[in-house]
Amino acid sequence: MLMTHLLQTTNDFGTTHDEVLAQFVNNNPPIVFNPYIGDYQVLQAVDNIFFGVFSASNAANGTLAFFPDGVAFARNFIGSPNQASFQLQDLAAGAVSFSIDPFFFSEAALLPVPEASSLTLFSMGVLGLFVYRWLRRAADG
Repeated sequence: MLMTHLLQTTNDFGTTHDEVLAQFVNNNPPIVFNPYIGDYQVLQAVDNIFFGVFSASNAANGTLAFFPDGVAFARNFIGSPNQASFQLQDLAAGAVSFSIDPFFFSEAALLPVPEASSLTLFSMGVLGLFVYRWLRRAADG
């Protein structure tokens, strides 16, 4: 199972706030080329809101892929995400195979930011560490 998390902390990882953004079965859809789920993740902060993009399988049938905090699919589908009834469709209402897609999310920071600021992150799997550094910098002024 592959998972994407957003991890925030305000006290040097003494406590954390961990959100699972997506989880999906590795190799479904099958690996055709590398990198399998894309070569980057993006996280940007504007004021006290994080905005991010990550890649994951869109097989959101509740077994092959699951999005615990919900996801807005920018594709045609029938059924309900995270339920067995979920199926991607093309414009003619035909079934479409699952694939790797980009997903967008936004999340409020744990600490308010004293003044307008922004952070951009291009990384692979280390979103939490940079969120932590951004929060510490905001807390320290």
